[in-house]
Amino acid sequence: MKKPILILVYILLITGIILCITGAVNDFSTFLYQTGIAIFSFGWIIVFFDMLKNKIHNKQFWVLSMFFVIPVTPIIYLIRRESLLSTGEIK
Repeated sequence: MKKPILILVYILLITGIILCITGAVNDFSTFLYQTGIAIFSFGWIIVFFDMLKNKIHNKQFWVLSMFFVIPVTPIIYLIRRESLLSTGEIK
């Protein structure tokens, strides 16, 4: 992923989480919550396809984590992405 796209995905994921939390607490819960889920899902799909496309270290762990620890894994993956890509290369 190029740097501008990576920043956009960070923004999508964090905005989606914030909207979900705000929607769960606020009076406009339905609209904010559903908007947060939609934004987060779009970012989640981008990260998921990036995982499948690239050779990363422990790919099975990361793909399974995307389904079991949904809100945390995409953000941690994006933070660790460069080191995972360098250790996943076949030498």
